[in-house]
Amino acid sequence: MRKRNKIIFIATVVILLGITLGIYSILKNTGSVDYQNNGTVQEITFQELKAHNSSKDCWILVTASVYDITAYLQDNAHSDYASYCGTDATKNILPNAPGAESQKKFKTISQFNIGIIVPSN
Repeated sequence: MRKRNKIIFIATVVILLGITLGIYSILKNTGSVDYQNNGTVQEITFQELKAHNSSKDCWILVTASVYDITAYLQDNAHSDYASYCGTDATKNILPNAPGAESQKKFKTISQFNIGIIVPSN
């Protein structure tokens, strides 16, 4: 049983690493990482993220990056992304290992990157 648990753990780590590398690759290739504040990345807490929880002011978290998709929702009023406002949408945007559909979904919002999530103090 222990060996099986180790295998499951290792497989999970490999999948998460693959997702992270896939996202990094997309960001690197699209140039969508939005560096603000004189070349530094804006740091956003979970508390700040949760405050932006409506379609008129919508931030979502995907892996460690935060996206302000308010403008996207104004142009795409029927998007299911509105239900993710103020939350971690990683499982909804990137449900499986990086594939064409996940990358397409992610690319849709990647231009709205505003920073990274950090622990609350």
